Amino acid sequence: MTNFAERLKELRIEAGLKQEELGEKIGVQRMTFYRWENGSNPPSNENLLLLAQLFNTSTLYLRGDIDDRDMVLTDSLQSILDEMRQIRYIEHPNTKPTLTPFVGDQVKICEAFGFDIPD
Repeated sequence: MTNFAERLKELRIEAGLKQEELGEKIGVQRMTFYRWENGSNPPSNENLLLLAQLFNTSTLYLRGDIDDRDMVLTDSLQSILDEMRQIRYIEHPNTKPTLTPFVGDQVKICEAFGFDIPD
């Protein structure tokens, strides 16, 4: 599958936009956009969503998780998948950071759609 940086560049070129022009449309500087496109720094989830809306596609397609550009997920499933991607380490006082647990129903939904669940 294609990664985010490759997919973003492909969509930008298809749209006939320069990095600076696209950055202006979503409110980021050209250098920030350049870093997204060269893969050195991923966008925030908020900016990822703005890019998906701008290109009329899903965040899953932009991230390279799926290859079907026109696949549309329900808002609730997209929201669940986005939340799962945001799961980070949590810290408890006096303990080392641990991964937050996945909720069983969310994992089942994602598996039903064929998505790999990160460890």
